[in-house]
Amino acid sequence: MTQTASSQGTTAPAGAPASVLLVDDEEIVRLALSRMLRSLGLAVTDAGDPVKAEQLVQSGEVAIDLLLTDIVMPGMNGRELAERLRTARPDLPVVFMSAYVPETAFPDGRLPVRSRFLHKPFSRDDLRAAVEDILAEAG
Repeated sequence: MTQTASSQGTTAPAGAPASVLLVDDEEIVRLALSRMLRSLGLAVTDAGDPVKAEQLVQSGEVAIDLLLTDIVMPGMNGRELAERLRTARPDLPVVFMSAYVPETAFPDGRLPVRSRFLHKPFSRDDLRAAVEDILAEAG
């Protein structure tokens, strides 16, 4: 796990980079995305599985402004992780990623509010646009 998140709390202090919790079970994908996010000026904490990600947030070990999560992972999927984290923080912005179509995780075809979907593989520009868009919406 790489941890460069900002201090305790739910959002980064004024002037600090937005803090992203990146969750993907594929290490090579996590490393590449972590580099991309840092190149966009974001603080990144990554986790290889949703259970670890949930523990990091619930323990107060990390404060996040955005959850960027793969949808299909063993044990708990990204949709379930987002729902659990939103129990304590209903306004948490989420960007879901998957090589599958969104209907795999969202059978009704509707993403939850304050969410975006990125189809893998995606470019750095696609990632930047989704992150900027969702963070701007979150205020």
